[in-house]
Amino acid sequence: MSYTIKINNNMLKIFYSVLIIFIAFWSCNNQRQASSENRKSDFFSLKGTLTAGQNKTLLFQKIKVSSFHTVDTILLDDNGSFTFNYESNFPSFYALKNEQGDYIILLPDSSQKIFISGDYDLNDYSVEGSPDSEALARLHFKTRQFLENIAEIAAITRDSIDSPDYPEIKLQLINQYDTLYSNLRQFSTDFIDKHALSPVIIFALYNKTGPNTYVLDPVKDLDIFMRADSILYYLYPEFSHVKSMHDNINLVKTRLSVKAGTD
Repeated sequence: MSYTIKINNNMLKIFYSVLIIFIAFWSCNNQRQASSENRKSDFFSLKGTLTAGQNKTLLFQKIKVSSFHTVDTILLDDNGSFTFNYESNFPSFYALKNEQGDYIILLPDSSQKIFISGDYDLNDYSVEGSPDSEALARLHFKTRQFLENIAEIAAITRDSIDSPDYPEIKLQLINQYDTLYSNLRQFSTDFIDKHALSPVIIFALYNKTGPNTYVLDPVKDLDIFMRADSILYYLYPEFSHVKSMHDNINLVKTRLSVKAGTD
């Protein structure tokens, strides 16, 4: 039995992209492997102050592939301040969740001292001391800004539906939506390129703007997903989120192959 590999333009793009970035993450990966034993015994710390958070609680949860697992409960003091230390292997995603169920996503590395400030409702907050967690916060606020702009467009649509100028208004609103979506999509692809070596890109790859609405399409944008998978699965093959992503991408590839065979 012989195996023949067909190489199309998308595969060539993926190959060259991976080849270029391989040099960058080779030394990074070696350093991670060399110091992995030290990481296992290291703690990271969370420290912060949240306004209107006096004597309230935060849940510290581990984010699994399909659920949240509560690790501990953090009690804020009379000033809304807290300190929390935790031992964890990298990579692991965590959520810092308030009593309303809103949360900050964190990807801490060993020995990091992470400082969080903002309001307890998490309408506005900042994260410092963890580059990966800071990146996740930027992705969150960019997505939230998009959703707020879409809500404004929806409100204008409702208020204008009986206007004689509605067809023109509707066209303008559609153009606004297309521009907003295009900007968010560009932000997402830039985010993935910039943080290609970090598991944080999983949140950009599967970022949603609605129950069944993704910023990136796993089928139409398969080349983006495959490029990300080729890097992350090499670096973190045992990380559950990476394994899940890898399996999902392989499933998409299989379905597309079967469909192509039946067309």
